[in-house]
Amino acid sequence: MGDTSREDFLKRIYHLQKKKNRAIRSIELSKEMEVSKASVNEMIKKLAYSGLVEYKPYSRINLNLLGKI
Repeated sequence: MGDTSREDFLKRIYHLQKKKNRAIRSIELSKEMEVSKASVNEMIKKLAYSGLVEYKPYSRINLNLLGKI
C-alpha cells in the first residue's frame, strides 16, 4: 500500500460518501485512491476491526462516526 495511511483511507471514504450520499463500494475507493482492490480490502478489514467503518464482505463500506479514534 505504500504511503497510503489509515487517515488517507478515512478521509477518502468520508469525501466519497458525502459526494455520493451513500455508503461506497471498495472498487469506488480503489479507483479514487489509485490503489489495488486488494489493498483497499486489506485496509478496510483493519478499519472495520478498529470500529471505524462498517463493512461486511460483498457489501458497501460505511464510515462509523461513533467508532474509536
